[in-house]
Amino acid sequence: MHSKKIENILRLESEDRYEYSIREIVKLEEIWVVAVPENIVTIVDRNGQETLPVWPHKEVAEICVLEEMKHSDWYLKSIDLSVFLDKCIPDMKKSGIDFGVFYNEKRKCLSVDSHRLEADLNNELEGEC
Repeated sequence: MHSKKIENILRLESEDRYEYSIREIVKLEEIWVVAVPENIVTIVDRNGQETLPVWPHKEVAEICVLEEMKHSDWYLKSIDLSVFLDKCIPDMKKSGIDFGVFYNEKRKCLSVDSHRLEADLNNELEGEC
């Protein structure tokens, strides 16, 4: 991904980055998270809500990963979209964990619950057919 494109995307407002993310995740059929061996890393936001940060591209995740997520053995992990929809979203629903979609370097993102993220991804998928 070209650095100018990344700069332009990072300047977008949270809602615009969210919409961009939905399109890109569906187009590329993958989503990026921070992981450590045997687990995906979540954070707790200032309201006490556990949140899973996700990004549409590895390149932006590398720039925007939050400091508190950088454990000694952290890495960026790609999850296939079908696996994410079939396994990750249901697990997050059960656990009451929200999604922080496309945190930027200023710690801003659109935080959504699993129902909204699942619906938006499925609506985009239906539009692709």
